[in-house]
Amino acid sequence: MTDLRDPGFAATLRSEWTKFASLRSVRVTLGLGIVLGIAATGLLGWAVLATWDEWPAEERAAFAVLDTAVVGTLVTGVLFLVLGVTTVSSEYSSRMAGLTFTATPRRERVLAAKVLVVAAATLVATVVAVAGMIALALLVFSGLDRPGPEAGRVVRVVLGIGVNAALSSVLAVSLTFVLRSAAGSVAALLGLSFGPAVAGPFLPGWWAEHGQRYLLGPAMDSLTLPSFPDSPPGLGTGAAALVVAAWLAVFLAAALATLRRRDV
Repeated sequence: MTDLRDPGFAATLRSEWTKFASLRSVRVTLGLGIVLGIAATGLLGWAVLATWDEWPAEERAAFAVLDTAVVGTLVTGVLFLVLGVTTVSSEYSSRMAGLTFTATPRRERVLAAKVLVVAAATLVATVVAVAGMIALALLVFSGLDRPGPEAGRVVRVVLGIGVNAALSSVLAVSLTFVLRSAAGSVAALLGLSFGPAVAGPFLPGWWAEHGQRYLLGPAMDSLTLPSFPDSPPGLGTGAAALVVAAWLAVFLAAALATLRRRDV
């Protein structure tokens, strides 16, 4: 007799991991994100060393090795956002989504499993990339007369950037389930990431001082990256956690509503 018992969430999670790990584009994007992020830090380090003797004394005194080391996250962050998008969009382009939802009709389970898989992979890859960036920067700048960062702060920055990237991947997965378009989702995510900074100078001063901190990006920075002293004033940890949770809940709810309403 056929066993019709619900296989449970663990089976869905294993299925999503198998699909994720089997995609060549996933392996390529993860590898490029790590390598290019570290390379960007190395390129900036070379430029700093090549021009160090020309820097004014006050700029040399203000130079922070750790802040410079993580410049590669600009590259890594964009590529890992693309990873979250393509993980979902490839299922629709290959028609795998139809098989997925036939095998697991409970679409909230598929959404949760995919979010967990992509967020976990992004977290690990980002931690590896940032650790590599910092290690390279410490090596490159070891000859400069500048103090190295404290070990505790290095750990906080590495983990903070990793968690920030994982939260961003949740947004990428959710938004792509809504839009079902790789190009549209990437454009929307880049707009959400960089749009406030571009539009900020054209908005009233009170927005930059009070309103902008409630956007998802600044709130995530306040929650996960409080270790950068030059960052603009943000929210406290508790308020930032609530704001981030509210934003992610909105995007996840929109994704789930879309999945339940539309046919594959």
